[in-house]
Amino acid sequence: HITKITYTIKKYYFTIFHIENDICWKEDTPNDLKVRLKAIENESPETLVGWKKLFSDNGLENCSVTDKSHLMSVWMESNKKNLGFTGQLRIGMKVFQKWGIKGVKTILESERIFKSAYTGYGIIVGRKPIKD
Repeated sequence: HITKITYTIKKYYFTIFHIENDICWKEDTPNDLKVRLKAIENESPETLVGWKKLFSDNGLENCSVTDKSHLMSVWMESNKKNLGFTGQLRIGMKVFQKWGIKGVKTILESERIFKSAYTGYGIIVGRKPIKD
């Protein structure tokens, strides 16, 4: 999920790494919730502090994080509205046909995790050091 953007200014090159659309855990997230999301979605999000540390540990400078967690519920509701009842039903039927009731339950559980108070969304930015 890391997007690499390269700019040229006065013959110097620098790269900005920006993570978009990535979730983050709140600091007090129970471990069993983290383990369950890993099992369902194969996702291992960090906390915002953890994302920032990960960027810094990988040599990026001027790392910053912006908490946009308030957007999660808006996006989820917007997606449902855009799909409409028939779109949601169509997806549910395809999931049921492929994985049965267990697949439907898994999707509902995943949705509950993403809607939980422990799940957030952040934007993390770091700058690659300029080398002479």
